[in-house]
Amino acid sequence: MNAKEARKIDKNEREIAFMDANAALYPTGSPGEKVAGLMREDILLVRKYSSGQISGVEERLMHVGEKQDDMDELMQFMTLMDNASTVLADEFPGIENMFGLPRNRSERSILMAARAQYDLSEPYETAMKDFDLEPNFRAEMLTLINRIEVANAAADASGGKSVGSTGGLKAAIARLTKNSKKLDAINRNKFRGNPVKLAEWLTAAHLERDPQRKDNPSQPPA
Repeated sequence: MNAKEARKIDKNEREIAFMDANAALYPTGSPGEKVAGLMREDILLVRKYSSGQISGVEERLMHVGEKQDDMDELMQFMTLMDNASTVLADEFPGIENMFGLPRNRSERSILMAARAQYDLSEPYETAMKDFDLEPNFRAEMLTLINRIEVANAAADASGGKSVGSTGGLKAAIARLTKNSKKLDAINRNKFRGNPVKLAEWLTAAHLERDPQRKDNPSQPPA
């Protein structure tokens, strides 16, 4: 991890510290709570990848059987959403064509379809919950997708103890950057009428600039 990446992670950790200190303001299932949860997972991965540790989470993710369990659960979510969309077709015309498993059942095709269906399902989340989908099914679905992608990045990287460190680290940092922007937008809206709390958030979310190298002062003329 380079110095710039380290400063970004420090910022992300301050953001999560703010969320933890103000957890009562973010009910379970709220946008802020969901995004913060994803960021916590990736901060943990970044710290482990950067220190070269491959244990616990990484070992489970890199295990073929465990990854297949995640794929099976993801496909089940997609099937349940497809079933729900069939019933909801009268209420939402066209929804019946949005969900389900792709014809090509390769892992890559399923992941691409799953990400697309995660985005498409947002307007229908409440309606779909009436058809035996879990209360936080979209958040759980996104967690599965991210977990599978992290496992793939780890498997593709090389180098003994550093297996997965390069690809997994870069992928986790990229997701953190994306989710940090989402969290900033959420909190700027949430605290627009609370200047004190907004100032606390902006302080937590401030990214330190690159340190500027100071040139040696020139010698005064003789």
